Amino acid sequence: MQKFLSYALAIFFIFSCQVENVPETALKRYIDYRLSNNQNREDMLSMVSGQLKASLLEQSDEELAKIIAETQQQRLSKFKILFKTCDDTIGECNITYIIAYDTYQNDKKEFSVEVKKIATMALDAGIWKVADVKNLKTNIDNKSSL
Repeated sequence: MQKFLSYALAIFFIFSCQVENVPETALKRYIDYRLSNNQNREDMLSMVSGQLKASLLEQSDEELAKIIAETQQQRLSKFKILFKTCDDTIGECNITYIIAYDTYQNDKKEFSVEVKKIATMALDAGIWKVADVKNLKTNIDNKSSL
């Protein structure tokens, strides 16, 4: 009995630690990566498809380096999915969400930004990827005087 329980617990932990292949998880992983300090074109390309992938491939190394440098000053403070609509026949989902982040300069908070967005997620070879992202509404709160 004790051996069975040990095996059951081991199997439970193995399967519970695996990443879920759902659009929401893929979107959150992409957002976390985009606000990390270890970004590069190859990793980004593995997370995107469609219009977003085409746009990323068109950017020069200098343009991409500038965008990456800007996001490295941002720290995620909120991520909330509002709703999701999916069309399983074409393997596509639209996720409306809110992301909030603080922008820092010299370790001092300069701005708080909250953006309502809609992401189009596409199933690509059995893996959910971000195909497009559109901003719907942006609120910026300046933390210092102008």
